[in-house]
Amino acid sequence: MTIFKREPVLIQAAALAVFNVLGAFGLIHWTCSQLTAANAAIAAILGIVVRQVVTPLNDPRDAQGRRLAPEPEELTA
Repeated sequence: MTIFKREPVLIQAAALAVFNVLGAFGLIHWTCSQLTAANAAIAAILGIVVRQVVTPLNDPRDAQGRRLAPEPEELTA
């Protein structure tokens, strides 16, 4: 699933949009409160998944685990 690793937020937004369109057109017969609760749950779950896929900004590393920022001693030289 290469696209998920490249565009995780796009996939998350698309999943939520499809779910809401299904509810808006009555293909999911839930109340507004149920749709809202499901949106919150889906956003939270996908948010955790997306967080695991993206590179953290405080310690970025490449696919092999090498640091993407210079070492502190290299900055002073």
